[in-house]
Formats: sequence, C-alpha cells, structure tokens
Amino acid sequence: MNLKTFVIFLLMAALVILGLGSCLSNSGPNDARNSKNNIDWEGEYIGTVVSDSGAVLNVRLRLNRDQSFEYNCEYLDKSHDPISFRGPFQWDDTGSIIIIDVIDAPTQYKVVKDKLIRLDVYNYELKKAH
Repeated sequence: MNLKTFVIFLLMAALVILGLGSCLSNSGPNDARNSKNNIDWEGEYIGTVVSDSGAVLNVRLRLNRDQSFEYNCEYLDKSHDPISFRGPFQWDDTGSIIIIDVIDAPTQYKVVKDKLIRLDVYNYELKKAH
C-alpha cells in the first residue's frame, strides 16, 4: 500500500468514526435529560404546610410508577377532616413537572432530586421520605 492510499484510508476511517460518534451522541425522545427519565421520583413525599388562614397541615403525596398518585392532607389542630385524593398524574412536555388534580383543580409540582416543589401561590416543598 503506498502512502497516498494509506492517508486516504486513514481519512475515511476518521470520517466513519466521527459519523458514528455523532449518531451515538444524539439522544432519542426516551433519553431526554429530565426528571421523568433521570430521577428516582417514585415514592412518598411529606411536608408541613401553613395555609392562607394560618392552619398548619401535614401533607403526604405518594407517586407511583404507574403514574398514579395518592394525596393526603391532615390539619394538625384537627379542626377539619383529613383530605384524601387518588388518581392519575401527567408529566408536562418538559418531563420535569407533574400535574395532579386535587379538589378539581390542576396542581403542578416541579420534580427535583428527593423533593417536589409546588408551583403556585403556596410554593411549598415536600421532601422525599426515605
């Protein structure tokens, strides 16, 4: 093999390797870097919340792998009956926010490592129970 053929062979090999590398680095829709695909989000999240009226509530929200949720809320002063909801939840288009329906209104939570952040006027955090 002469030098010119060898150089052409090396250039072709380099182009093939670069082409394969770019194909492998492209993420498909299931490989997106978001909470849905990259965080262990399944489990129970708990927190203590103060309502607008000043009442203190214990909130528990369980997210299940089948995209269902269980929401429980208890008033610490026992002035109201506990509130419980179950149902499916949805992920938003970014795969980082879940939407649940509690009391006939959609509620959004940003899903981050080991906690949920409610995205509305209450803006509280629930931490993952371990």
